[in-house]
Amino acid sequence: MTNSLEYLKQTGTVVVSDSGDFETIDVYKPQDATTNPSLILAASNKPGYARARGDLDVQVNAAMDRLLIEFGKEILAIIPGRVSTEVDARLSFDKEATKGQGCFITLISPFVGRILDWYKKSTGKNYEGDEDPGVQSVKKIYNYYKQHVSEIKALAGVDFLTISPSLLEELKKSNDQVPKKLDAAAAAKDAPISKVSFIDNEPEFRWTLLEDQMAFDKLHEGIKKFAEDGVTLKNVLREKLSA
Repeated sequence: MTNSLEYLKQTGTVVVSDSGDFETIDVYKPQDATTNPSLILAASNKPGYARARGDLDVQVNAAMDRLLIEFGKEILAIIPGRVSTEVDARLSFDKEATKGQGCFITLISPFVGRILDWYKKSTGKNYEGDEDPGVQSVKKIYNYYKQHVSEIKALAGVDFLTISPSLLEELKKSNDQVPKKLDAAAAAKDAPISKVSFIDNEPEFRWTLLEDQMAFDKLHEGIKKFAEDGVTLKNVLREKLSA
């Protein structure tokens, strides 16, 4: 019997596993996978992964890169697609470095669940289905980029869905059908959405961010969390290298 996870894949959405635990990824047969310092920190503390970091013999920064790459390689041996490896979140504040990587941007990854959690905590309300602010945010992003043809290829990642192992398990156990909600052709016919850009316009970016309290809170929280876990992971490596 077809489960909800398979129904989801049939809509054309590429399933991406949001986990650094490559020993469980294969259970859900995702196309791609993503990692970040927080996920790698959690996975690398498991005894079973000692081999993935036991022979590191370089400086801490190089070891950090090596560890992220090694986890990615292990995941690539399981999945047919790509692995997204997140770098040190503190690089977000290096303007020249981030601009220099612009031509390599391949996806936008909004955190739907975190957006929903913020609104539930802020308003005390529950949101279901299409009323979910996280879902609405993704729809806005999807429709925006489907209307601007020049950027569709560079930002095709909005057609991917990153899902945590716990939710993948729920989908696998469910037999509910999953109808297609987003359609590129329909989005292109929607009311025109003005194109915006914040490149070389930091004041405008900061003001726009300040006008959206949820985005302001969650952006800062996300960068802070990833940066802290990145530092913790480096400290683990430092102890390992000096032992």
